[in-house]
Order: sequence, then structure tokens, then C-alpha cells
Amino acid sequence: MIAARVAATLGLPWHSPEGAAAARNKLRTRERLRDAGLPAPWFLPFTLSDPPSALSQYGVTYPCVLKP
Repeated sequence: MIAARVAATLGLPWHSPEGAAAARNKLRTRERLRDAGLPAPWFLPFTLSDPPSALSQYGVTYPCVLKP
């Protein structure tokens, strides 16, 4: 993030600050890939406070991988 901001300030070719921020967040990265029409794994965002059983309302079946 710092390098991206410095490069943008100095007008150097580098990753944009927005791109660097997205790369630090798995959900934002996957959303950007999907929105750009690029291959991305199927995903469903949820919080750690959501009980795993609540995911069944979205059609999630077991076995599956849940990542925070």
C-alpha cells in the first residue's frame, strides 16, 4: 500500500493504490476478478459470527471449505 501511494504521488508506473488495497482483501480481489469477467472461484461472503448451518439457505452443501 505504501509503495503504491508513493509511486502514484511521484508519477511512477506501479500498482494503483486501489489495486493494492484490493489485493490485500480476498473478497475484494474475487469481486474484482468476477466483475472483470476473469475466472474466479465460486465464493459466498459470510462473517465469523454466522453459524455454518445458516449457509444452507444459500444452497451450500457439505463437504465444503469455509475460510474466514
